[in-house]
Formats: sequence, C-alpha cells, structure tokens
Amino acid sequence: MGTQAIEFLFDHLDAHLSVLTLPEKLAQMVASEFTLDATIRFKLGRWATDGLAPEFESDGCI
Repeated sequence: MGTQAIEFLFDHLDAHLSVLTLPEKLAQMVASEFTLDATIRFKLGRWATDGLAPEFESDGCI
C-alpha cells in the first residue's frame, strides 16, 4: 500500500472519529482490540495474552 493510500485512510479515519460521540469511540476501540486479538489468535493459534508473564521481585526487577 502506497504512502498516499495510507494518508487517505488516516484522513478518512480522522474525519470519521471526529463526528463520533465518546461512547461510540469507546465501542469502536473495544471492537478494534477484539479484532486485533482474534487476528493474533488466528495467526498464532493462541490468545496474545496467553504467554507466561515474567515474575517480578519486590524491588520491581524481573
């Protein structure tokens, strides 16, 4: 995808988001996160958050 196409998409997205109410923006953000996580799950065969979290020491170091 060329630079002009990407700029067009972002301009269109900005115009779309500027007319949405806050609840609509939040709903769109949630849907976007769900779609992204589903895409990662499809590609990796697991949820993106299924990996082991590092254990932290009491001083904040891993």
